[in-house]
Amino acid sequence: MIILTPHSAVYDSGAQLMYTDRNTEALYLAGLVSSGRVCATAKAPGVHTRVARMLDWIEATAPAEYCKI
Repeated sequence: MIILTPHSAVYDSGAQLMYTDRNTEALYLAGLVSSGRVCATAKAPGVHTRVARMLDWIEATAPAEYCKI
């Protein structure tokens, strides 16, 4: 589980969820804001897509020169 603050808000769909590797300081894309009707709250949390679970689709859909994995 990842607890995010600040939470995603209206119109944030498609925004990236990034993290930095503590050892290498490399920046990684971990997820994307998927949906939400209002700004996220405890009763209506933000919903993110886990990028790692979508890699097969991303590689099959995105042109190789656009999406270097």
